[in-house]
Amino acid sequence: MNVESSNPFTVRARLRILATQLGGPSTPRNPQYRPNHNFGDEQNRNFFIGFIDWNPPTPIEPGEEREVVVQFFPEPSLRPYLTPGRRWRIQEGSSLVGSAELLDVEGL
Repeated sequence: MNVESSNPFTVRARLRILATQLGGPSTPRNPQYRPNHNFGDEQNRNFFIGFIDWNPPTPIEPGEEREVVVQFFPEPSLRPYLTPGRRWRIQEGSSLVGSAELLDVEGL
């Protein structure tokens, strides 16, 4: 097995959780958050798995924005999307709950 291929893709991003009145969640999101990451439009159902973490480890309230670290499972088809400035949808199931903007990529 190629050891490199088993390492997660790690990025630094700006996470924005939608305000509740704009369709976002009604409760805060905690560190080690694991939503769906959708790099397509709202019709796209090709999601990637990634864990989101941040410091300080206080909840992110609906309507709040914070710099975070995302560790994606090392899926080769994800690589082309991992470029600084790239924006993507944060979803829980098919529901849009926020967005993220890639700031920096580590180790790719």
